Amino acid sequence: MPSKLNPEAAPFVLGANALASVELPPAVEDASVSPWNRLPVELKETIIDEVMRCYEDAAQEPEDPLLIDDIDVAVGFFAKREVLEEGRADYVPLQQGELRRLQAVARDFRFICAPLLWETLKLRDVDEAQVEKLLDVLPVHASHVRCLALVDTEQCGLIDLVNGNYLKRQRVTGRATKAINTCVGALEITVDCELLDFSAVRLRRLRSAVLHMASYESTHRAFLRGQTALTSLATEFRHDDEDDSSPRLFVDILKGLPSLKHLNIAGDGIVHEGRLAFRPGTAVRARLESLELVSRWTYVTFATLQAFLAMFSSTLKHLRLELFGTDANEWQLSSSPRDIRLHHLSSFAVGADFAPSFFCRLDLPSLELFCLDLFPSLSSQPDDLLAFLRVHASTLKRVHLTSDAISCRLDRAGWYEGTELADEDVEAIEGCCDALGIELSSGEPWSESDFDDTQFYDEDSDGFGEESVDEDSDIYTDDPEEGTPQPSGDEGDSEEND
Repeated sequence: MPSKLNPEAAPFVLGANALASVELPPAVEDASVSPWNRLPVELKETIIDEVMRCYEDAAQEPEDPLLIDDIDVAVGFFAKREVLEEGRADYVPLQQGELRRLQAVARDFRFICAPLLWETLKLRDVDEAQVEKLLDVLPVHASHVRCLALVDTEQCGLIDLVNGNYLKRQRVTGRATKAINTCVGALEITVDCELLDFSAVRLRRLRSAVLHMASYESTHRAFLRGQTALTSLATEFRHDDEDDSSPRLFVDILKGLPSLKHLNIAGDGIVHEGRLAFRPGTAVRARLESLELVSRWTYVTFATLQAFLAMFSSTLKHLRLELFGTDANEWQLSSSPRDIRLHHLSSFAVGADFAPSFFCRLDLPSLELFCLDLFPSLSSQPDDLLAFLRVHASTLKRVHLTSDAISCRLDRAGWYEGTELADEDVEAIEGCCDALGIELSSGEPWSESDFDDTQFYDEDSDGFGEESVDEDSDIYTDDPEEGTPQPSGDEGDSEEND
């Protein structure tokens, strides 16, 4: 029979010798029983998913109000993606660092993290030794790669060419091409290397491509011919394109890429009459939803532009035009009996040397966002623009004036300084928008560069972007026992948002 409790009894104190009879769990340092190893694989996958989601949510919901506004007024698939990548720039290295720390915890974590760490492969200013090291370790991980970038910031080997090392540079590029072709599951590619033989690239599952080039050549045509699954294409030409094959650029793209939805073409002299004027009966297979044309030294008539855009009148939702070089006085609008009518266009950005009457020939019944860039002929002549706003008042929700439109901070070859909207023009636009109940804003909606390469590689890193092969060579490392990457450092990056 238990004894009665004695309230005056001394409290029980655990003595040191009592510890011997108590079974304690193994210490965390005890490698024989690791608490992490006890977790089911499914739970480990959930942990990693939550880590990834944490950073992705932060990147998609930026706290910077200026960045949020930039996203809202960026017009065009690639313009908007550039802003989104800028928002992700601070979070991607943190996300990559977390993955590296997690993969060091337990074997299962390493196998789960490896595909995520190898998802993006960036080859930047690589030398022969780096490429060979990459080729040694890549076969094990090539199936994980989804985003590829080959970038030569030294003007694609021009230093080597000047020093007489053309063959050496060509050999390195050829080996880099072999590495690219190993990644058969890649969905995105960025290339900024003039020595790359595009016809040697054998990837056939690509959904997005960003190509920097000097001119449009037969090798580019051969590359595009095989990209039937491509939905997004951006091309930037460094020089005024005078190549004999360049007139085929738009025809090859729009006839040969049936899945294409998003197109960005930028470069001096690349947009003009000869390239936009298609022969009657030309079958265009692409059904563009987003079109961005950025070019100086441009000459195009209203009739040609109207006929070109009419091919996408039933599909185009986002249109960005930055076309300078056409003399506004040469625009003979009366020669074209048809207006530019785009049934489903919801966002439109324009900066051009067109005549003010251009705005009287626009019929955009679904327009919600209008962005005005530098438009010299409107200076002190805003009446046609105001009429355009009134005609579309029933659908317009926001009008945005870029920095160039109101202050012309960019000196475009010295020709356009002082051609921005006058103060009284801005006041007239403000009054019109206020009377119509349309939101008006101003500022820069996208960066000056049409293709910001920081979305594809880190300016402060060498070799292969986030990963490295060893501490000295800045290339990927590999664990021979596990067959998974062992990235060094805590740095760390793209896609397509339809």
